[in-house]
Amino acid sequence: MAVYINSLHGEFCFDDTFAVINNKDVVQSNSSLTALWTHDFWGQNISKSDSHKSYRPLTVLSLRLSRAIDGHLPPRPFGFHVLNVILHGLVTWLFLRLALELYSRKQNAARSTTERRAVLAALLFALHPVHTEAVSGIVGRAELLCAVFVLIGLLNYIQAVRDRAKQHAFLLGSALVCAVIAVLCKEVGLTMLGAFLTYDFIDFALLYLNPSSQSGERAAVSPGTRVRAKGGGVRMVSSGVKRSSSAARRRALRVVCSIALGVGYVVFRKRLLVQSLVDIFRKVENPIPFMPTVLLRWLNVAKLHTWYGSMLLFPYYLSADWSFACVPTVGSLFEWVNGLSATFYLIVLLFFFPILLNPRSPDWWLQGFCVLGLVIGPFIPASNIFLYVGTYIAERLLYLPSMGFSLVLADWLQTLFERDVPSDWARRRAPIPAGRIQKCIGHGLVVAFLLAYSVRTSMRNRAWSSEADLFMSALEVCPQSAKVQLNCGILNRRYQNWDQAQAHFQTAVDVEPGYCDPTYWQGLTYLNAGDQANGVAYLERAVECIYTRAQAVSSLNMIYHMLHQSQPTSGEHLEAWARILVRVDEWEDACTYFHEASALYSAQGNNSAAHVAREQCMQLGVAPKQATQACSLLQTRDTYSPWLHREWALVLLEIPGRTSEALQHLTAAGKLFIWLSQPEVRSSCLTMRSARGSRNN
Repeated sequence: MAVYINSLHGEFCFDDTFAVINNKDVVQSNSSLTALWTHDFWGQNISKSDSHKSYRPLTVLSLRLSRAIDGHLPPRPFGFHVLNVILHGLVTWLFLRLALELYSRKQNAARSTTERRAVLAALLFALHPVHTEAVSGIVGRAELLCAVFVLIGLLNYIQAVRDRAKQHAFLLGSALVCAVIAVLCKEVGLTMLGAFLTYDFIDFALLYLNPSSQSGERAAVSPGTRVRAKGGGVRMVSSGVKRSSSAARRRALRVVCSIALGVGYVVFRKRLLVQSLVDIFRKVENPIPFMPTVLLRWLNVAKLHTWYGSMLLFPYYLSADWSFACVPTVGSLFEWVNGLSATFYLIVLLFFFPILLNPRSPDWWLQGFCVLGLVIGPFIPASNIFLYVGTYIAERLLYLPSMGFSLVLADWLQTLFERDVPSDWARRRAPIPAGRIQKCIGHGLVVAFLLAYSVRTSMRNRAWSSEADLFMSALEVCPQSAKVQLNCGILNRRYQNWDQAQAHFQTAVDVEPGYCDPTYWQGLTYLNAGDQANGVAYLERAVECIYTRAQAVSSLNMIYHMLHQSQPTSGEHLEAWARILVRVDEWEDACTYFHEASALYSAQGNNSAAHVAREQCMQLGVAPKQATQACSLLQTRDTYSPWLHREWALVLLEIPGRTSEALQHLTAAGKLFIWLSQPEVRSSCLTMRSARGSRNN
């Protein structure tokens, strides 16, 4: 936890603003708690098509509690960071317990060796630099909470596998409850059910593969029982040798309950979300679905997996944003990077190869569980194998998979300077001293790993101290990322560096021409720099981008309103604003502004422009908003309002074949008003009579 001390005074960065500051479920005390169960992680209704579909109500609840404890609006980030660091410490302690549990099941494992392995694995996990996004970023609360309950559930499940019938039901039930809580903190928690099944499968395999000679005699022991080896170490009599029917029933119960829980969650999520897959992802967020062929998609998936593996092995190049095109995509089968991907997959397969050579060794099965159940399983949701995700690469997604990686790495590092006790040395209860060179290399590698991890983690914490530091560090690693360029442009706008901001925005567009978000920011920057013409032009282009449409329309509304105030007798700005409303399907409001612009043109004597403005309204096939309201009120209760009769009559007057109806409304208005006090009624009536006479003729 000490390496994260310098993260406590960090600001809300990047996605923290959307998850906390702009999330009404977090900051609004009067917001209903029941809304948490129907909203996504960002505070939107999860059933809507534009929702991110990230269902994490318990994580949002924890953020809300942090905000309540802080007691300030807007909230201060210090309390959020403190809880994140505490949770990471709790995860590390639980992981240490899991490491002790798993390492103690190695063959002829001495207690001291087991403890050293477990402590080393916990240190590797706690200090790994790839965790800075999950710990230093407030949004990483989801990973931390999920990991807490994943580890508690896994520890209980392992106890249930080896426990007798008395506590089996309680341990299994608590493990399944933890699975439910974990998946409500983050969806990746569902993969712990796969870890449950993997552990049960390995336990079942060892039940039949472990020979009786390993235990000296075929004792009747319950599944997964640990026995004391002759040398004092703890050794697993794999799943017991007694094939009792009760043990088989307990195993079947565990498997059925785990599968049923997984299926139940999938059904529940499908009913809640209405639409399970997110359709709002773009190439800039995940380029894999946009590859032209299936082959290229799978080659890029392989490169993605290799990149994640490299971040676990060599976590030097880290970034808060890995969006397109930070990592160049694979465009051909013959690129050399495909050889690296093939090598990476071969290395992963080598972890399982010893199981085929020596299937009776619990040590190799334990390694297989760490790789399959604790690395590959938690990584599947981010792998883009079964479904495409909206984040191409994110370091926080490695928080759970890094547990299995730390277990395997610690085991391998330990073997470099100390081997387990062989049977002929068992009576001495001491390990064989390794060679001095081998021991120095082993200790040196351990110290180097831990020191390098600590320094790199501390450096990454400083990058997360503010958005300025975060985006600048991301720019160093990902200069070709369109989103990084956009964020750096927005950052330069804050400091009024207009030229630099425009350069970043243009680079983002050059990287991905289909990325429309920078257009809006280009328009604002032009306005800030005093270039009104280009500013308005870019904002009008930004209206076509669904991601910036609302902001662009709001900005144009203010601009045209100020322009009209500066020239109140001109209809040009009202007509331009009406055209914007047409583009966003606000036809009634648009027609109203077209009529107002037409009236101003007529007052200036520009009849042709007035006619054009009114024609644009008629082409929409709707009436001005005030006229529509007048018609609605006339059909309900306000039949004695002369203004409503006149407003609706003016609309009917422009519709062929309805002049008679217009005459009736104008006559009603004339009866309700004194002619001399309402000359506009008489004028409209005379105009209509003249038009009616000419049509009849």
